[in-house]
This record gives sequence, structure tokens and C-alpha cells, in this order.
Amino acid sequence: VAASSGSSRGALAAARGAGAVVAVGDDRGQEVMEECLGRWRQAWCLETLRHVVAFHEERNDVGMLLALVAVLGVGSDPDPRIKRKLTRWVQGASDVLARWQSFVSRAALFRSLPFAEIQALPQRDTLLYLRCAYCRANIEPSRGLCSRPAAWKTGVGSVSSSLPSGRPTCVGCHRRRMPPCAVCGEDVRGLWVACQICGHGGHPTHIREWFAGGERRCPAGCGCHCLGFSDDGREKGGEKAVL
Repeated sequence: VAASSGSSRGALAAARGAGAVVAVGDDRGQEVMEECLGRWRQAWCLETLRHVVAFHEERNDVGMLLALVAVLGVGSDPDPRIKRKLTRWVQGASDVLARWQSFVSRAALFRSLPFAEIQALPQRDTLLYLRCAYCRANIEPSRGLCSRPAAWKTGVGSVSSSLPSGRPTCVGCHRRRMPPCAVCGEDVRGLWVACQICGHGGHPTHIREWFAGGERRCPAGCGCHCLGFSDDGREKGGEKAVL
């Protein structure tokens, strides 16, 4: 801001000098005056913009700051200090959008600023950690896109891969990683239905029979009202709540 003020005063002094030249009637003086006035306007606009940015930064108004970026732009290769500010603003706005569950708008925000520092933000903390239902040990994925090795042909019509055979087991208690049914206690090998509040569930037929028999609480005994309540305070139907 101090540098901008100094440049503004210098441009104004030059404009006054150019005005004196114009008074003499020199054609060159008119060009100098227009050039100095242009520099003064540019310095004034930059100084005003710095004040506007500082005003909204003090109030942590990242929405207005990003709106200014969208309207005025920052160029293809901005200064590193500007990049750091942009990264901080985008991170704050993305946290707010994530709390509001506006994931589409959050993704659009990341796509609108194609900088490496900003593109790296949505790639952090994207892992979903699972735990064993018995010993609570962390379960590492043994299958999927992240851990699946490339398959290769070993002969005509045959494909070989190094995927582990058999059912996956927990490294802590060496039990199978399939979730147990809260009603019968057996492992669920097919379709599994669970409560979104407490996380307990089991075979769809067993869960349906449990709530169809008049029960309203979780079959695991945690005390959760898995059926939930409607807006008028009445309990929801078993079929609607389970599905």
C-alpha cells in the first residue's frame, strides 16, 4: 500500500508537470499527460483493490474473495504469495461446503482453479478406514482398484493373477472380515442391511422379521431406535426404515 501511495504521488506530480508542458502548447506534453494519468489510475485501482482484499480477509469472507478472483482473474502463473492466499481461501470455502454437504459445488470450486497447490487439496484424507467387528483392528484392503495387481495371460483363454484365494481374514483375530448378523450371529456372506445410526445390521430377512414382530430397538442390544421417528413423532414402519 505504501509503494502504491508513493507511485500515485509520483504519477500525480508527473501529471502536473505534463500539464505545465501542455500549457506551453507542446504536443508531446499531451501524450505525457495521458500516460501519467493512465499510470495514476492504474495505481489507484491497485491500491483500492488491496484495501478491498484486506477488508474481506479481516472478516474471513472467503466467498467474496473467491468472487473477486472469479471476476478479476489471477492469470495463468500468479505470484507464489497470491497462490498461498488462494489455497487458504479455497481450503476455507471447501470446509464450509463439506459441512453443508454441497459436494458438487465443492468439486466445481476445485475445478475452477487449475493450480497444483489447489488440485492437491481434494486428494488429502480420502481414505476410508475399516475395522474388524470383533477385535477392532484396522482392516487393510486386499481387493479393489488400489490393491489389485495386473492380470496376465498364461495361455490360451486363461488369465492368472496374484489375488489371494479364499475368504479374507482379519490380521488381528484371524477371523473372516464378513460382518455378523445382529439377529442370528452368523456372518453375512451376501446382501447386508444395517442401521445408518448405530451401524448394526444383518441378513435382510432376519432384520425384517425382527422389526415385523413388534420390536423397535436394535437387535444388537445397543438401545438404538433403528426404525426412527417421523415428523409427527410416530415411529416409522419396519419395511420403510430397514430399506
